Amino acid sequence: MASTCPYCHSVYSAQAGSIYCSRSGEGMEKPATGTLLIRAPKLAETDWHVSRLSISRMVNGEARYKVGARDCTVTPGNFLVMNQGQSYKASFEGKEDAELMTVGFRPGFAEGIFQNLTNTEEWLLDNPAFTPAEPLRFFEKTYEVDPVITGVLQELRAIVGSDHAAARAPDLEDKYTLLIERLMEMHFDIYSDIQTRGYVKPSTGVELYKRISMAKDYMDSNYTTDITLEDIAQNCFLSVSHLKRLFKEYFHITPHQYIIQRRLEKAKTLLIQSDMPVRNICGEIGFENTSSFIRLFRNSYNLTPLSFRGRSLD
Repeated sequence: MASTCPYCHSVYSAQAGSIYCSRSGEGMEKPATGTLLIRAPKLAETDWHVSRLSISRMVNGEARYKVGARDCTVTPGNFLVMNQGQSYKASFEGKEDAELMTVGFRPGFAEGIFQNLTNTEEWLLDNPAFTPAEPLRFFEKTYEVDPVITGVLQELRAIVGSDHAAARAPDLEDKYTLLIERLMEMHFDIYSDIQTRGYVKPSTGVELYKRISMAKDYMDSNYTTDITLEDIAQNCFLSVSHLKRLFKEYFHITPHQYIIQRRLEKAKTLLIQSDMPVRNICGEIGFENTSSFIRLFRNSYNLTPLSFRGRSLD
């Protein structure tokens, strides 16, 4: 049975502008920048697609992406950036309708904004038809929730879900511009931080950042399973010792501590949002020993899981 595709089939709930599907045979340069909102209890894993520059975020629920060779999990607490030309698959499943929102930018859109921000008025007048040889490329990964990005996506969601989305095209264009400008700010902030770390070659720092970001995305996608440091290191093409040192340097926590932290955060969510017994939650988040889970939870939050659940219901 063929996998359901949000672009090739009618599982989307709303859209504004043009949605590009690499399996349609149409070039990605023709469709305008567009926003897609998918609302469904389940999205079966899609076939491989090729992305335009895009931003994806879950309004609610959790989506799993395969971005090239890397695993990424998209939630309401983060967003995924994919560069033009990247191969990917996507899927999600939940107890209630989940919402996946994706903005796909027409090739040349981000490059035009970059030219306007980085060149003089004289240069822009002399080069009105300038086309960059290569597309603009951002650090391709999941990013922690950002107030500007989140705010603009919420506004876009309201527009896309309205009956007058087509009439608000100029407003959409302004919001797409804000998204690209904020992505550029975030990209240059990361690059500036890399430069302060004293690498002899800037390219070495960029490559190390990409690999440690791969490690974090892999951990975010697999923290409830029995993953090892060797699994993580192999996924991001680093030695175990190099992984441990870089992860601590960039995220101020060890990989093991990060996995425990993510599991406990998930436990808090399950304690609040479900009536699942503690022993079941323990297994759901990847702990084999209930006593160890309760001890770690109490050490982190000064409450047992049951006390935490009771307090959250008050």
